[in-house]
Amino acid sequence: MNILLIASCSMSALLLAGLLIQLFAACAYGEQDPMIPEETFRFAESVLERCGAVPTDLNERNREALGQRVTYRRGDQYFRIDRAAFDGRAFLILSCAEDERFAAVGLMEDVEAVDPGLPEQEIERILRAAVESDAKRPGSNDGPAGC
Repeated sequence: MNILLIASCSMSALLLAGLLIQLFAACAYGEQDPMIPEETFRFAESVLERCGAVPTDLNERNREALGQRVTYRRGDQYFRIDRAAFDGRAFLILSCAEDERFAAVGLMEDVEAVDPGLPEQEIERILRAAVESDAKRPGSNDGPAGC
């Protein structure tokens, strides 16, 4: 019984931490975050799908509340395309998590920043290289081949 209570508290704390981090990120970027066209996001997400990633329903509630995108799963890894602004310039951000508990609350590590103004072929090359290199790290699952 105590183990279940501890596990429940741990997940609640994890969820709260995820919400606070995402809220801070949303406030930190604020109005200075330039927009990236929806077509660019859809293209980047299609690259994840061509790499063997499939969309999930993880983090659906927080995703809508915080403006996050769909989380994709490839093998034992979770990916999401986000956006961030640095010095007033917008970037696509490839984020990754290896633990479903973190992905489920939107906590992911940023692994690559991509200028959305690059040609699609270059965006695809960068994203594929990042997904492949992340899959080849020691201790990670290689996922489906062919990316």
